[in-house]
Amino acid sequence: MSNNNDTIKICKNKAIEFIANASINGEPVNAEFSWDFDDGTIINKTSNNTTNHSFSQGGSYITMVKALYDGNYAY
Repeated sequence: MSNNNDTIKICKNKAIEFIANASINGEPVNAEFSWDFDDGTIINKTSNNTTNHSFSQGGSYITMVKALYDGNYAY
């Protein structure tokens, strides 16, 4: 699993678009995505690889996404 540690400054209550991609052995796959925004908001198993989220408080957040394909995690 690779980690992308990009840091951005956010404005509270302003929507941010998050985009994820999944592949196995370098080949793109259609996966289910689970998102954790580190503010109590979790989106489980959606087929959408994009989502919008806004944070109600300023601060630092570690947003994580997992991609599940055919019962296995795809990275």
